Amino acid sequence: MEYAKNGNKEAAIKELDEALPLDTDNFLIRKQRWYIRHPEKFSPAIDIEWQQKQLKEEKAKETQLKGGLECGPEGCEIQGLSRLTEMCFYKMPFKYSKTSREINPAGFVFS
Repeated sequence: MEYAKNGNKEAAIKELDEALPLDTDNFLIRKQRWYIRHPEKFSPAIDIEWQQKQLKEEKAKETQLKGGLECGPEGCEIQGLSRLTEMCFYKMPFKYSKTSREINPAGFVFS
């Protein structure tokens, strides 16, 4: 929000837009983006119904972009593998993540 405070709203939006895919459950990032783009929805009163609608629309778009994967800050859960399969074949649970520094060539993060 320092960018926004200094009048550089474009840089603030860019930074927040880049941060959101890394932590889509972070409501603070969403609210800051909304506040910069739609200040009228926050003053004189906060429009909670509008926020709920925005959240629903954004989450639907994110789900579509992820191809239905359930993703969070730790990455995306790989569907179709049971815990037993993971333990038998891989001996440790794993998640898929494009952002982790611990990615092997196949794209799996071992935890």
